[in-house]
Amino acid sequence: MPLLGSFGAGSGKGFGQNGAVGSPFIVASGGTETTSGDYKIHTFTASGCFVVSSAGTPTCCGGDGSYVDYLVVASGGNGSDGGGGGGGTRSVNRTYCQASNSAGSTPTSGILVSEGTYPIVVGSPSGTRGGPSSFGGISTSGGGEGGGGNGGHGAFPGGSGGGGGHRAGSGAGNIGGYSPPEGQNGGGPIGTAIHNNYGGAGGGGLTGAGQGASGAHLGAGGVGGNGGTFNINGTSTIYAAGGAGTPQINQPGIDGGGPNPATSGAGGINNPGSARGLDGRGSGGAGSSQNYPQGPSPTQGGAGTVIIRYKIA
Repeated sequence: MPLLGSFGAGSGKGFGQNGAVGSPFIVASGGTETTSGDYKIHTFTASGCFVVSSAGTPTCCGGDGSYVDYLVVASGGNGSDGGGGGGGTRSVNRTYCQASNSAGSTPTSGILVSEGTYPIVVGSPSGTRGGPSSFGGISTSGGGEGGGGNGGHGAFPGGSGGGGGHRAGSGAGNIGGYSPPEGQNGGGPIGTAIHNNYGGAGGGGLTGAGQGASGAHLGAGGVGGNGGTFNINGTSTIYAAGGAGTPQINQPGIDGGGPNPATSGAGGINNPGSARGLDGRGSGGAGSSQNYPQGPSPTQGGAGTVIIRYKIA
């Protein structure tokens, strides 16, 4: 991706984190800036710019001195009868050896930065698919909207696919065709009306497909697919989980994807006040019985995020 407003010839010289000229480490600004141990972290929950004023030296950190780690999460998909899919997610999150300052995974596997300005796009829920996120040539796809109920639309594909309504098809995940995949498929629909009381399927998540409706009358709705757990910001956090499918009349609420549904960041669940996907996590919105079969506006997925990390000591 072309840089905007270059600051210089990319010599890597500049004021370091402690003000010293010629620091071997990257010096940059943008987003919400925090530190965790030997790392500086930039968290974007809205679109903006990552500005590199000094690119560091390539020989630092085992040859990775001018590279940054990243987590790019698109917006989750909206829930309808089926749950919304989690936002597409791509990442490099390495661990460095403290003794040698060398990367614990393949060197140069992050994004090579030079002095200049990098546009950051953070996706927000929109239409039949959540908004994409991007940074430095890495793009991700928004989660697919869940399928409608009887007579409604089919589920949409996305980073992770939306869950099927009770007759409408499920959405495919990894619409960007990335390897490893940016997400999984939504759960499948029932396909044929067995009873008048049946639910929608769960949306797909980063690490798990959504589940189909369950229960004696297939009315409980499907659990959302599991998201992925990352600690790039210094805290183990769940991103891009799928939203739960709609439970029908007289059925209990269903969990969104986890791996721990009670943990903040899991996909939307069918309890009052918690059906919407969580912003900054790219989780899918839960299906809502109020939307059955073609009712009010879908439950929104959560906005995505872009997180950038690099060593500073």
